[in-house]
Amino acid sequence: MTGSVQSSKDKFSRYDVANVGTSHASQVKELTQDSSKTAQGAPQGPKATPRSRQAYLNGGFDGDMSIEKRSGSYSMAPKGKEPGHCELFGLPLPCLNRFLTAKWLLACLCCSAVVQGMIFTNVVISSIERRFGLQSTQSGIIAGSYDFGSLLAVIPVTYFGGRPGASKPHYIACGMVVMGTGSLLFASPHFVTGRYLNIVDDMVGNTLTNVSRKDNPMGLCVLGPKNQTCSEHEKRSAQDLSDYQYVFIWAQILHGVGAAALVTLGTTLLDESVTKKSAPMYIGIFEASFVLGPALGYVVGGRLLNIFTEFYLLQDYLEPGEKPGDYLSLDSPKWIGAWWLGFLIILVLSYACALLLFLFPAVIPQPKEENENEKGVGHVIKNDDYYALLKDLPHALYKLVSNPTYMCISLGAVMDGFLLTALAAFLPKYFESQFNLSPGYAAMLVGVIVVPAGAGGTIMGGYLGKHYHLTRSGSIKMYIICQALVIPLYLGFLLYCPNGDFAGVTTSQVGNFTYPDVSFRSECNLECENCDISNYDPVCSLGDDVTFYNPCFAGCSSAFNGSVFTECSCASPLSELRVATKGQCESGKCSYIYFSLFLFLQLLFTFAATMPGLVASLRSVELAERSLSLGLQTIMIRGLGTVPGPIIFGYIMDSTCILWHQNECNGDKGFCIVYDNFSMSLYVMVIVITWRLIGALFFGGALYHSRRSHVKEEEDEDGL
Repeated sequence: MTGSVQSSKDKFSRYDVANVGTSHASQVKELTQDSSKTAQGAPQGPKATPRSRQAYLNGGFDGDMSIEKRSGSYSMAPKGKEPGHCELFGLPLPCLNRFLTAKWLLACLCCSAVVQGMIFTNVVISSIERRFGLQSTQSGIIAGSYDFGSLLAVIPVTYFGGRPGASKPHYIACGMVVMGTGSLLFASPHFVTGRYLNIVDDMVGNTLTNVSRKDNPMGLCVLGPKNQTCSEHEKRSAQDLSDYQYVFIWAQILHGVGAAALVTLGTTLLDESVTKKSAPMYIGIFEASFVLGPALGYVVGGRLLNIFTEFYLLQDYLEPGEKPGDYLSLDSPKWIGAWWLGFLIILVLSYACALLLFLFPAVIPQPKEENENEKGVGHVIKNDDYYALLKDLPHALYKLVSNPTYMCISLGAVMDGFLLTALAAFLPKYFESQFNLSPGYAAMLVGVIVVPAGAGGTIMGGYLGKHYHLTRSGSIKMYIICQALVIPLYLGFLLYCPNGDFAGVTTSQVGNFTYPDVSFRSECNLECENCDISNYDPVCSLGDDVTFYNPCFAGCSSAFNGSVFTECSCASPLSELRVATKGQCESGKCSYIYFSLFLFLQLLFTFAATMPGLVASLRSVELAERSLSLGLQTIMIRGLGTVPGPIIFGYIMDSTCILWHQNECNGDKGFCIVYDNFSMSLYVMVIVITWRLIGALFFGGALYHSRRSHVKEEEDEDGL
């Protein structure tokens, strides 16, 4: 669910970034209301014409463009441009003109924001790893590709979408179409690959022996000859599946490209479509929709993972009298949920939202009384206050880069983006590994924790900033205080669940039998020729609470009720019986409740620093530089934070793996089966504390330079 928590990492970049290099809304200053007055520097002399002077006064546009105040912002549109009418691809639909209001526009934008936030990539990370044999580093690249796509699109989208006369609803609609197409592409590997149930059958009935699943449905130890030859197809099958990572990467890029227009143009569109008095309420509702999306993404995605990926074929693979739960249960390591189903839902919803947005014109009609009350006057833009020409851009960027307050805040925001994106991608998997939870339950649990903490923290931070009328330096101080509260809470990652005894992995001695390092063969199972390392189906020895890789490696030769195995030659005796049960042994009484509480508080204070960080960032530059500063900051956050964050976190997860899934034929390493829980918790704690300390140091530098900055301090009275 890339969109899950995806919007939170844009906290420094979404607001008004649509104006980057295009909209002059935040750069306009009132110099005069007398349109006959000549501006300093306007073309003069015999070669100057009224059209050239007007073009100068309009900020470089010719006389056919006007800059007028609408609803408290400044919009550029062709002179005499009237509010449009409802039409779809040039076909007039006058019967729908009654819906061309700001309220219906808000409803469509909110629905689009919820759909964007629901993208299920982060929810299904562990499922696609198991299905396609991917490592965490590879899945981290997949997660980071969303921000890479957004990074590619943000500048052209804001430039073309913010031009005078451009139809922002149509740009957002096109983005929703691209996003829906990305979801279709993401789900496509499910339909073009072979049946997963065939792979499950092959795991139980070893393809290297003459034993089939029909003859050995439980994967027991069978004495018999072993055929060591593998077909070329069997050797390449695992590699072919892992190559689908590139399909996921391209799909994620399309997700990011499609969401760019909504994230950057949506706020500006609302601001231009409503009155100044109503704008804060409309924009606040729109921004709240970006929080609701991830909530639904985690909850709905978690429920979908409780449905088997090929639920429509499962009945065909059952033996007479066999129940689906006997063949494949939710707790089985072979279980893979319907990871693809959510992306088809996103496809339908994205296209539906796009269709609705295509109905809206570039200019939304306003009630007559509102137009009269909010009627603005023409405003002149001073040439020194913004950089209208391309040749001015290097000087503008140099001015921002040489602003130490702004740069320190931006680098601190990079640290935030890194951690938020990485945790959003791998928190469900962290819960799965540490507390032995199912993917679906882990996803829903993360949603229950993240969304209230994110929403509550953001509201708390905004309220405190408004209540205390914080200046720029005050906002920076509040950010540092929030970080000081978060850093000790990261010690909660030490609340890990220790690994239990796993024969051949965490322990080399089981009873009287010795296992070489990372090997499942011992004297007790040497005669079991059909044991397959591709079939990970752990069983727990009741005599000594030791986990074995599968019933065959435990030496089990009989079973009953589908979950109890007897005559297990490698298991320690229990009342003279060598018995094992399906599933891993419990490694102790470990509860995720305490860690969840620490995680909630971590996220609460992290998001409480959101609004103070944004306020400090905007006030660290001149008014005319804010649009460009947000654009540059967006590029820094995505390029240095949200893109590499999941990749580096995935690499750290891989470094703690102690048992990899392997292909029996070619020995290729696939996804990780067992992690060293202590190492994982320690490494994650070290990296989050280190990144937070670096971020706090950057904001400490920002506070130092803020007190010496030439940019005037402002109190938070009526806004930014």
